[in-house]
Amino acid sequence: MKLNFVVDPKSNSRIERIGNEESGIFEIKRYGYLRVKERAFVQATILESAFDGNPVRDVMEVIAAGEKVNIKEAGSLVQGFVVGSLPQKKKDALSKKYGEQILSAFRHSQLQTATENLAGITALLMYRHDPNWTISDTMELHPVIEEQLTQLYLDERSGSLGAIDDTTLQESTDLESSEEKKN
Repeated sequence: MKLNFVVDPKSNSRIERIGNEESGIFEIKRYGYLRVKERAFVQATILESAFDGNPVRDVMEVIAAGEKVNIKEAGSLVQGFVVGSLPQKKKDALSKKYGEQILSAFRHSQLQTATENLAGITALLMYRHDPNWTISDTMELHPVIEEQLTQLYLDERSGSLGAIDDTTLQESTDLESSEEKKN
């Protein structure tokens, strides 16, 4: 079913070139957002991966209780531990008590991010390039293509029109202006 728009939506999409001479180059559409079916695919893939809970939050709660600080302070301790900004004595004490839990939580977080990016790349290719594309196909991509598609996915997820150049946006504005003059 198509919507009967009173005002047609703006078309701010453009064709994006992905790859280089070594990896090969192909074209894919950039909309400036993820479509519903793309977001749904990513969410379903993450759910199927069975990532339970929030291990980073869990370790923050353990540290908050153990160190008798609030959750925000525990978060600062975890962040300081990971980036190395804590005094050595404090880092050693946290490492002794919670080091394995902290590292395990961040490994889990990194795995979840990698799974989301893999699903995002697959969704873009499946819904914008080849309807028969699979996650297995994504696993075979050249690293340059993977990197560029990951960036495209992250841009689209955040609603970024950053890579849609000003001439495309200007053409849309010019078209609107000429249509308004007709009316």
